[in-house]
Amino acid sequence: FFSTVCAMGLLKVDVVSGSGIADIDRGFAGKSDPYVVVVVEGQTQKTRTISESLNPVWEESFEFTVNNPETESINFLCWDGESHRTDSIIACATVSLNSLKQGEEQRMDLKLLRPGPEGCGSGTLTVNLTAVDFSGFLAGGK
Repeated sequence: FFSTVCAMGLLKVDVVSGSGIADIDRGFAGKSDPYVVVVVEGQTQKTRTISESLNPVWEESFEFTVNNPETESINFLCWDGESHRTDSIIACATVSLNSLKQGEEQRMDLKLLRPGPEGCGSGTLTVNLTAVDFSGFLAGGK
């Protein structure tokens, strides 16, 4: 009988703000009502919706467990919240976790890209990422 100990890391994610978010409500009523869904290996967290803003400020923090920061990434999906229709995706961004350094907060301005073949820019998402405890994974205290 063998027991396996599975090391897990802890990642802190601050979703700070967005700028120049695409106005996909143009032609309907008002501006986009953005919120961000953060996904790390099947774990999902969501910011609140900011009504009618193309430059939203969320300043929300989340924590995720990480199994292998060398191979995992974090996905940011910016959505337009709707009250009378299905929510629509505005844009997304992905960051690999292998560049994070233990205990160091990294501020990133991520270029949001529209889904689909055009992949055009759709604003910027500012986030802070901190490898709170990746010590079981990172050689040399990276």
